[in-house]
Amino acid sequence: MKNKKSSTISIFVLTIVIFSLFASPTEIYAAGTVGNGDPGSCTEAALDTALSGGGTVDFNCGGSPVTITLTSTKTIANNTQINGGGLVTISGNDIVRLFSVDPSIDFIISGLTLSHGYVSGGNGGAININNGATVTISNSTFDTNNTLNGYGGAIYVDTATLNITNSTFVNNGADVAAIGDYALGGGAIQNNDGTVTISGSTFSGNFVDSYTADGGAIYNGDLDGGPGIPDSNADTLSITNSTFYNNQLRNDTGGSAGGAIRSGSSLTIIHSTFSNNDSGIASDGGEAGALTITDGDGAILKYNIFANSSAADCAIRSSVISFTSVGNLIMNNYADPYGCGTPLLTSDPQLGVLQDNGGPTHTMALGPSSPAVDVLATCEISVDQRGVVRPQPTGGNCDIGAYELDTTSPTVSITSGPSDPTNATSASFTFTPGGDYVSVECKLDASPFSAC
Repeated sequence: MKNKKSSTISIFVLTIVIFSLFASPTEIYAAGTVGNGDPGSCTEAALDTALSGGGTVDFNCGGSPVTITLTSTKTIANNTQINGGGLVTISGNDIVRLFSVDPSIDFIISGLTLSHGYVSGGNGGAININNGATVTISNSTFDTNNTLNGYGGAIYVDTATLNITNSTFVNNGADVAAIGDYALGGGAIQNNDGTVTISGSTFSGNFVDSYTADGGAIYNGDLDGGPGIPDSNADTLSITNSTFYNNQLRNDTGGSAGGAIRSGSSLTIIHSTFSNNDSGIASDGGEAGALTITDGDGAILKYNIFANSSAADCAIRSSVISFTSVGNLIMNNYADPYGCGTPLLTSDPQLGVLQDNGGPTHTMALGPSSPAVDVLATCEISVDQRGVVRPQPTGGNCDIGAYELDTTSPTVSITSGPSDPTNATSASFTFTPGGDYVSVECKLDASPFSAC
């Protein structure tokens, strides 16, 4: 027979163990799947249910693309991960912001398209990220999100952290004309006292509507210190292996700057390509179509292409504590004191159109005779925006910008049949592709073969 005292102690210990499991600080989220395989089951109500407990949210909407249209902004109040599988679009129907992330929350988005988010008199048409939150985005698209009288057409970062990888921002805009002097901007992203890290991504067709505001794609910084005065908090923006094309400031008549990026704080840009960005004006004074740097802790520009802009391609408009410019191609640079250092090259980089050149995002290929090819003795990053290994060929020099041109020649070999196919009636060929320029010529004279 068991000792009564011993049994009592055992029951007490078991009770404590059970209680500790329920009281554990590690939260277990309900998570959920949106849909039951039928596209019609993927509704806003189903999304609300899946999001209610946080955790991992995925979709079962069938094998075709589906759009879920929102009638209200979704507040992310628990740590949440959404995986759209490349088939799901969340739309605000140009009526509502899509997501607002509460302070100190982790929010992860992958394989999702966020489109037509909208907010009037507020910031972040698609996502507003609040104090201390961390948002991580990969393999996603932000398309046609807008703010009216607010900043960050797609995303607003407020003393928070934003990480973006292999994603596309297209046609997002911020209309801040009514805000007046000292308005900020950020057609795609506005960073206010936060940390933004971007890699392998493409920004195209983003814009700011204003007569003074800046940053057609990204505005890094704030004026919280007073009219025209940044505060003492760092706004940190780091960009690698990314492409900025045709971003612009619209209706600009007041000397604004940064058709693609305006940075008033800490900035690093490495192995990226800027082309055809528009600042709206073409006069001296620090206005630039691609990048304008003002104030701030400092800037590092390494191995980038700045080309084909309205006005100059790159400019420094105010005092910068420290500035490093190494190995850049700046097609149209200002003279001191407005220039972005001494460029390695100032010639036309011979960029191709923005298109699918392989990889997760669109890029602008370097032409085979581009001066940006094979001019860097070292590579700052081991792959290009597409994931192609740098340098090409192996052991050679690196290319400037986000694109590494692969000039490896393709080969054709006869695997069966006669060794000379000139007049052969049958033969088998093996084609081994190589590089970015594939060209094969077969001379088979009178044989039945017309092409390889």
